[in-house]
Amino acid sequence: MPAEDLTITAEFKANSYDAVFNANGGKFTDGEATKTVATDFDSKIIAPEDPVKQGYIFSCWTPEVCVMDDINGKTFTAEWIASSETIYTIETYTMNTSGEYEKTVNTYAGTTDSTVNAEYNIEEGITFNEEKSVISGVVTADNSLVLKVYLDRNIYSFTTVIDGVTETVEYFYEAIISEIVPEKIGYTFIGWDKEVPSTMPAEDLTITAVFEVNSYDAVFNANGGSWADEELEKIVSTEYGSEIVIPENPEKRGYVFSTWSPEVGVMDDINGKIFTAKWIPATDTVYTVETYTMNTKGEYEKIMQSFAGETDSSVTAEYSIEKGMMLNREKSVLSGVIAADSSLVLKVYIDRVSYKFTTVVDGVSNVTEYLYETEIKEPDEPSKIGYTFDGWSMCIPATMPSEDITVIAVFSVNSYNAVFNANGGEFADGETTKTVVTDFGGEIITPENPTRQGYIFSRWTPEVGIMDDVNGKTYNAEWISKSDIIYTVETYKMGTLGNYEKSSESFVGTVDETVSAEYTIPEGFSLNGSKSVLEGKVKIDGSLVLKVYIDRNAYTFTKVVDGVSQSTKYLYGSIISEPANPIKSGYKFIGWDKTIPSTMPANDVTVTAKFELSFKMSIRNPSTTTISFGDSIILHADMN
Repeated sequence: MPAEDLTITAEFKANSYDAVFNANGGKFTDGEATKTVATDFDSKIIAPEDPVKQGYIFSCWTPEVCVMDDINGKTFTAEWIASSETIYTIETYTMNTSGEYEKTVNTYAGTTDSTVNAEYNIEEGITFNEEKSVISGVVTADNSLVLKVYLDRNIYSFTTVIDGVTETVEYFYEAIISEIVPEKIGYTFIGWDKEVPSTMPAEDLTITAVFEVNSYDAVFNANGGSWADEELEKIVSTEYGSEIVIPENPEKRGYVFSTWSPEVGVMDDINGKIFTAKWIPATDTVYTVETYTMNTKGEYEKIMQSFAGETDSSVTAEYSIEKGMMLNREKSVLSGVIAADSSLVLKVYIDRVSYKFTTVVDGVSNVTEYLYETEIKEPDEPSKIGYTFDGWSMCIPATMPSEDITVIAVFSVNSYNAVFNANGGEFADGETTKTVVTDFGGEIITPENPTRQGYIFSRWTPEVGIMDDVNGKTYNAEWISKSDIIYTVETYKMGTLGNYEKSSESFVGTVDETVSAEYTIPEGFSLNGSKSVLEGKVKIDGSLVLKVYIDRNAYTFTKVVDGVSQSTKYLYGSIISEPANPIKSGYKFIGWDKTIPSTMPANDVTVTAKFELSFKMSIRNPSTTTISFGDSIILHADMN
């Protein structure tokens, strides 16, 4: 304590407490259902903005908002007044003429939570559907109240009576009445007994069809005929169900009227009826036969004849064929059916036969064709090289007979000179030329050969043959010097297959000189004297041929196997067949005693097979050992 009086005063700071505002089913603008306002004790509480609630109007806060005087804080609740402008809906479902509902929606204002009733009006032909309708309810704050009024259309009967037959159809009131066009076979609908409304009235309705009888055409077809007025058909209009009146009978050329088909009776077809005339063929209908006969110019001359027959029957033209003539079937029309209008024309074409006139000149034929009795043109005078034309083999007629003719040209042969020129020599009579007269085409006979000192006559040039030149022919002697005569040596050397290969060589000698062939015999070969021609005399015509045949020698190839010999002959130089390895029991072949050549040499060859002893011994164990003859064998006894 100080040395004086002391007074102190307490200072306080007010605490802050929550004032909670409950929207009581409403909400604040931020969507919250409550708002909390912190307020100092003893201070005035500041209320937040008023909340809102659908279908209601904010009234006040309970309790009244004043000072914060409760250390536990304070809670205020919103009070609401029902709105008189709350929306509710009335849906009116009015049935259309198809039986479907068409909805009309109207909104109204009422007081929230109050009961309201739907108002509606029932017109003619309409019935209120109480079962489906909802006509009263309580207005909800959220505007969700919907009242529903269903108004159904009444159904009425629509009855038609057509030709005594009744048919009833039901329609909704004011539905469009389907148009009905009634039918009655043979009649035309002219209307109903009363006016038919377009839509169904509010009552049942019965109507009766009214008809009048129709007329239809009965058509009479003349079927190829006609009436006196040249009409091809007649039309008779007849009421349905009435007897048809038949017109007078038509006429048809070449036919007689028989009846109508089908039989004429009552008009019972709404398409009308067609009747066709039936006809019987006439027996005096005319037809024509035209005969075309070919003249010598190849042109036809026509003759026409008329005949009578039965319409539509088949007829055949009659005709006769004379010598030298023939029927042309391709052009002819020999048969046909008699047409009612007499238009049938049969045609007979008779052609002249064409015959062959043949001229044969030196084996060559020339053929000309002439029609029978046509004038034959005199053929030109033929020619033949080396011959003179004497005439034809027979007399040629003025016109062509009814057969083929062949005439042959007759010729006489001409003779021409064949001149032989000794060409430096002379004939036996000392002349240097000789002339031989020879028929054309005949064999030319050569004179005796001329001679010339120091030469030998060889031949005539060109070669003498037949006389084939109208100017004659000239031949010159050819000469050969006596010391320049050729002879030939042919050498035939045998190949390894035994065939001969020939080579030729020419040599020069003197006529009648004896010459010998020169040759050499190589190793392994021998001269074949029996086939060879080793010498001869030179002939003037060079025909001497000497021939040397050189054969290959044959040698023996022998193989000896275990003392047995087998021999084969081979020509020198031919390939030796490799012998197969021989077999000897208990021995192994180890080769031949000498090398076998690939081809046969110029001597005999003997080869001997070599063997060594070979056997197998198995001693207890399964192993096998091969030993040679003379090897030592050591065996160890097992005493166990």
